[in-house]
Amino acid sequence: MRVDTRPIVLAVVCSLVAACGGLDQKKFERVFAAGKALQAEVESTKGAPTSPARDRLKAFDAEIDALHDHTIGKQEVDALKAYAEAADAYRYFLRFQALETEPGTTQIKLSGPNAEVAARYKLPVDSKGGVKSVNRAQAVTILLQAAEQHLTDGNRIVGRS
Repeated sequence: MRVDTRPIVLAVVCSLVAACGGLDQKKFERVFAAGKALQAEVESTKGAPTSPARDRLKAFDAEIDALHDHTIGKQEVDALKAYAEAADAYRYFLRFQALETEPGTTQIKLSGPNAEVAARYKLPVDSKGGVKSVNRAQAVTILLQAAEQHLTDGNRIVGRS
């Protein structure tokens, strides 16, 4: 009696393709569109922290969250990670845009989570008298560049421009 091994081989090959590569572009269409809309909103408002930008960020977050636990393979995981990092950077960019500067300066005093963001994104930190601060213009530029780079990375992995 001879056993037909073709179905087993086919199942193994399909599992390997799903685990090692390939990417379902259709799965990422909504994330791509939400990221593109957020990027366009930030560009159109010259980075001013606006309600529409925050709404676009929420929509981007929702689309990213919808794909959690639905990615298959390294490419899809990497793409989702890049999009999530883009959302974080846009969030911090909008936060730092809205923060008040120290009176008479362009410096934002760092404390709590803002200090963590500065460390994570390697923002140039000034320390005077035990007080840490960052220049707003430099901080928002770096955060926006990080957001755009992560979004570009996600789009590249997904095969979209």
